This record gives sequence, structure tokens and C-alpha cells, in this order.
Amino acid sequence: MKWLLFLLPFRLLAQIQCDASVDRNVIEQFSRFQLTITLRGTSLNITSLPQIPELSGMRIDRNSVSESTQMSFVNFKKSEEHSFTYAIQAEQIGRWTIPPITIYNDGQPLSTHTITVEIIAAGDPSSAQDPANKKVEAFLELSFSKKTAVLGEQIVAEVNVYSKHPIRNFNPINFPSFRGFWAEDFTLPQRIEPSRKTIGGSTFLVYTIKKTAIFGQRVGTFTIEPCVMEFEIAVPRRTGGFMDNFFSPFNDPLGETVTIRLSPPPENISIGDLPPDAPLDFSGLVGSFEIKNSLDHDKIKVGEAISYQIEISGQGNIRESILLKNPFPGVFETYDPKISDEIKIKGELLGGKKVIEFIAIPRQEGEYDVAPFSLCYFDPKQKKYVTKTVNKKQLSVSKGAHPAESSPVVSKVDTVRGRSESVDLLIIKDIVFWATVGL
Repeated sequence: MKWLLFLLPFRLLAQIQCDASVDRNVIEQFSRFQLTITLRGTSLNITSLPQIPELSGMRIDRNSVSESTQMSFVNFKKSEEHSFTYAIQAEQIGRWTIPPITIYNDGQPLSTHTITVEIIAAGDPSSAQDPANKKVEAFLELSFSKKTAVLGEQIVAEVNVYSKHPIRNFNPINFPSFRGFWAEDFTLPQRIEPSRKTIGGSTFLVYTIKKTAIFGQRVGTFTIEPCVMEFEIAVPRRTGGFMDNFFSPFNDPLGETVTIRLSPPPENISIGDLPPDAPLDFSGLVGSFEIKNSLDHDKIKVGEAISYQIEISGQGNIRESILLKNPFPGVFETYDPKISDEIKIKGELLGGKKVIEFIAIPRQEGEYDVAPFSLCYFDPKQKKYVTKTVNKKQLSVSKGAHPAESSPVVSKVDTVRGRSESVDLLIIKDIVFWATVGL
């Protein structure tokens, strides 16, 4: 009888299994991972929380523990499973060991086995960033439509995060700076809807966080420094039980939110020079463009203001500054042109239009030509310089009305955008002159 009583506790202990696991063994520095301690048996009576010692190179959030319990009956025999899940912050680069963890069941101590994890630098292009590695839960990608271009040629840069679980929120620590490039951001919807992509047999949700058109301003090879971002990811609870097959990674209502920090590896972009046979009147624009010109009137009187507009539209570096010649004859008073840019996006191409407006006032009646306008740009698709020209405009100027009888100059100039103070002074001088000689 004493022999049977001695073996009874041993028999019960033998039916209790205790183990520990992590959701991944290779972790980026400053990101978080999960440690789960699980007890399985036919008669669980847990009398303490897991006693986790201090961890080297990592920091455990002891207040964020979550518990789950499962029961099943097979052939009228009950089986229980109880899990404790902790969030751990990876802090120091290196290989670290999670020592055995003790937990008491019915007053008897049980211990887990040791676990080895490796903490790598954020953005390290190792197996932790390899999407084909099935242990990778999320990674950040900086992609480019091309990595070789010429001066002023458009490149589309995207920041995409791939995650096996839904992303609830994100916080950019820093975005790529794109030094050496003119950059123009695409407008993205406030609510980002992910697409799905299968890599190495694993399905990822793909979120486009940032999309930018960049244009090289200098010749050379430029390193695009990686961005760093934090993400709140809805991670499903994994207990190893039959419910894991019911809740997919995308709809687990019992999932918890964990915060991870991701960074892609740096990328190099090479910018080459334009062909050396550039015409003397090359504008600096690179892309594909159309031009048109217009006068607001083709008949005016001496002293009235006239507006002449040149519109350049198309896809490319439309904001590039261009040199312009005065298109009016010498008998016109002219002023600095007003230039406005309107950016538009068509598909993956950024472009829009540039409107150049000249204001002029004739001082002598007659028939005049407003000079034709030519635009020379480089087309990267055709790999050549292209020149487009619009015809001259004809303008008829008749003798002006007596300023004392009417004031068409003042009313005209007041309605023209871009009026300068020098125009006002010129009108005042004319009024004073006529008042002196005739009034």
C-alpha cells in the first residue's frame, strides 16, 4: 500500500506536459515577439504564474500576459490546455537564451526547456527579411520602378509593408529623404486597403504606406537610406489546439495587438547624364509634353493691357524651371511673367501643366506679331531630344481713347492677374501727361 501511495504523485505528474515557444527565433532589434508557456494534461490545477527570470538582451512586459484555456473530451476522457503569452522587446543585437521557466501545478514545480533567439539589426538583409522564410511574420520593402535613370527622368518609389496579420495602425519614425532628388508624393487614400501576395508559400497582406515620384537632380549613384516604421499588428492567439484551424490569421477575434519596428535595407539608385547633343534651347524638361499658346484678345488699343499665355502639359518633371524670352515687340511695355504649376497624376506617371503668362501694354498703334514659342525637351522613351513649336499670334493695336474721357487702361489692368506696381505708375504718368497738355 505504501508503494502505491508513493507512485501516485509520480503518475499524475507524468501526465502533465510543460513547454515554451516563441513566434519566431530571428527578431529585428527593437521589434517585439511573443513567448508562450503551455501546460497540457488531464488534471490541471495551476497554483502560480510562470516564474520568468530576468532575460539578457531582451525586456519582457510582465503586465501584458494573456491567458487562454481549452478543454476537450476524447473517449470520455478530459484533456486540458492552459497557455500564458508574454510580449518581449528585442533590445540588444546577438544570440540570447531564454532559460527554463518554472510554473507550479498542484503545488508541484514544472520547468520548460531553454530557447535560443537571435536579435539582428533593423534592416539586416538576413533570413529575418527573407519572405520565403516561413518564420517571417512581417517585413518592410522599399521598391523602385527602376534603379537606373537619366537626369530628370521619373522613378516611382514605394514603401510597402508585408504582414501575415492585419495592421491596425502605423507610426513612421522616419521616411526616406531622397537626397539628390526632387520628390513629389502621390496622394493615397486615408484608409489603406491591402492587397494579397503569396511568397514562398506564405500569404501576406500588402499595404502601400507611401508612394513618391522622384527625379534625379545630379549625376551619380545615390544611396536611399532606409526608413524606420512601427506597426501595430493584430496577431492571433496560438495555443496549438483545434481552434487554431478555425481562426485564420486574418479574422481571429481573440487576437491581440503587438507593436513591431521594421526597416528595409538601403537601396542604390544610379542617375546618368543626358546625351551630349542637347540643342542650345533645351528647356531641362524630361518626359513627354504638348504646348499651346493664346492671347486673351487679338484687337486692343494703345495703353490697354494684353495677356499672352503659354501652356505646357504632359508627364514628367513639370516643375523644372525654364528660361523664357519676351515674345512681344519692343514697342510693348512688358513685365516679368507669372508662372504657375499644376500637378496631376495619370496612372503611375506624374505630370500636369505649367502656365506662363506675359502681361504687356502697347505704346504705339499698328499690326504686330507675338513671336512663336518652341519647347525642347528630352523624351526618355524615345531616348532623344524633341522640339515642339506653336505659331506666332497676330495682334492689332489701334489708337487709344482720350484718358480724360474714359479709363480703359486702368480697368483692363485691374482685371489682369499678375499686375505689378510699375504698371500703375506708368498709367499715372500717362494721366499726368495728358492733363498737362490738354486739360
